[in-house]
Amino acid sequence: MKYIVFISLFTISFSASFFIYLPSPQISAEAIDTQLDAHFNEQPDGLSQSASPILETPSQASEQTLNAAIELDELSLQELALLVDSPFFDNTPWLSAKAADALAKYDFLQLQDAYQRLLNSKIKGSDRLLNLIVKSMAAHSSIDTLDFLLSRPAERITSRHFSQVFNDASASNATEIAEWVLSKNYYADIEDNENKVAAVFEKVAEQSPSLARSYLPRAHIHLKQHILYGLMDSFDQYQQFEALVVYMSANEHKVLNQLVINSMASQYPAQTAQWLASRPDHNYAESVYKSIFIAQVEEDFTSAANWYFQNSPDSKQSIINTVLFRGHDGTNQDTLLTWAQNLPIEYSSYAIGDLLSWLVAKDIDFVLQHYNKVQDKGQRYRISTRAFNEIQREAPEFLDEFIAQSEFSKELLEKLAWREANGL
Repeated sequence: MKYIVFISLFTISFSASFFIYLPSPQISAEAIDTQLDAHFNEQPDGLSQSASPILETPSQASEQTLNAAIELDELSLQELALLVDSPFFDNTPWLSAKAADALAKYDFLQLQDAYQRLLNSKIKGSDRLLNLIVKSMAAHSSIDTLDFLLSRPAERITSRHFSQVFNDASASNATEIAEWVLSKNYYADIEDNENKVAAVFEKVAEQSPSLARSYLPRAHIHLKQHILYGLMDSFDQYQQFEALVVYMSANEHKVLNQLVINSMASQYPAQTAQWLASRPDHNYAESVYKSIFIAQVEEDFTSAANWYFQNSPDSKQSIINTVLFRGHDGTNQDTLLTWAQNLPIEYSSYAIGDLLSWLVAKDIDFVLQHYNKVQDKGQRYRISTRAFNEIQREAPEFLDEFIAQSEFSKELLEKLAWREANGL
């Protein structure tokens, strides 16, 4: 009977989804709802509602109630797995709701038992059903769900379910989840399951930034990063970042303080640039200056590049490399060339050579037009070999002419002969 109902269900779903081709005016969503309700509530074989009261957590379950509980039998699990594996499931909200409602009828211990049996099951759709079971378990108790997952052998799927509970943290349970995380041994319990844990601290920070910040002295160094990411993700004003930097400077390791400053620079580049200018006696990492440049380069390349060149503590050659690497793909090449030419004389030729090296694959005619502006022979050779490679690949009919006109004809002919000898 069950399989007949399920075959009917999927036939109905398919018809409803593609009604243009297979119209079925007699069948409504309400009718399908009725069939699903009948299926998931039938006794005693189907996904039956527990005869005992719903158990909120294992700690509230008596031995008598546990023995009386009606489990999700194997057939029921197979049917649910088949339902969630349907191609219509994700795009049919009421169908998703039906599956969630079916699981909501079971207590924590029944869901826990179903999880354990499904974990090593080869039932099609079991992975997706496990996700729903974890969500239903967490609806009873996030902490008991985390403790249960922690008791399981460390596996990739278990780690994924930790992430699911962390990511689904809400205003009502984020604080208790955060306390649970902080109470555990980082290396033994959290290290392999820390993905998405920042989402928990973000939820806490949205309600109380001071509470989230108070976790820092108690947290393991690696958890401190997640707390900071959660805090910063909740920020929507520059002043919040500046206040956190002041706190971090006085209380935390400089590496963590640097993380905050870099994030501040990426989100509020202009204000951070002014903040740096007001602290000329402080030595901040080059990454802060690079973050400011990257945040502004698409808006105004020349202004951002000039500020970075003048202020970054990095070597001028490294600055030029960063500017042209970041700018060559989204900035007009004439603008790039003008910036390079306007640098101080001791850096201009290098910048032009570096620019032309980047532009070989983009506009080889532009490169050859400005090739003679490059003073360094090593740079000219690098540009020539890149141009050689590009022409051989894209326009081999012009390769002989290019080699003949090149100042590195001898080297390029040797390269060509070697490639031909090796069938390249």
